[in-house]
This record gives sequence, structure tokens and C-alpha cells, in this order.
Amino acid sequence: MSSFTNNVNISPLPKENLWITTGEFCFRTDSFGERRDIVIPKGFVCDAGSIPRLFQRLIPKLEPRTISCYVLHDYMYIHYRELGRLKTDLVLVEALGIMEVPLWKILLVWI
Repeated sequence: MSSFTNNVNISPLPKENLWITTGEFCFRTDSFGERRDIVIPKGFVCDAGSIPRLFQRLIPKLEPRTISCYVLHDYMYIHYRELGRLKTDLVLVEALGIMEVPLWKILLVWI
């Protein structure tokens, strides 16, 4: 079963909408037919969720249940390009489900 092995810690950067991880964290997944640990290193810079403005009131990007999922997705999109956008998005959906984000929010994120 897939899971986060620890919590993400991030800090804002001076540039608007950019964040940096202040410690390493890991997502363990079975989504690729084998167990794989995706380790996001300390110092990774991301936007932590590109939520359309229309939905930002419904899905705040810094909600504790979702932030680790967004950082994971940003990291995978950059460092696991060989998987393609669809698989990376499916891992985001999986991670949001693990964090017990309601299905309607997951669908809005995925739009």
C-alpha cells in the first residue's frame, strides 16, 4: 500500500508563490508495478499546487492534507518525466486519496 513515510516541511521564498522544502520527505508507492520510494530532497523549490483561481477558495493550496501531495506532484513532474503527465497526475490523485481528501476536491484538482 502506498503512503507518505514522513511529513513535508516547507518555507516560503521571497518570490511570490514559491516554496522550498526544509527537510527530506518520502512517498512510497506501488503504482508502477513495483514498490518505489520517491524521495523529495531538502531544498526542492516548487509552487506547491497550481490551483486555478476559480477553485482556490474551495481547495486552499496550503491545506495540511494536500500540501505534501502537491510537492510530490511537482517533484515527480520535473524528475520523473519519463512517466509522462498522466501517470504523474494519477500518483497525485492516489496521494490525495491516501490523505483522505474528499473525492469532489480531487476531481477539481485534476481538472
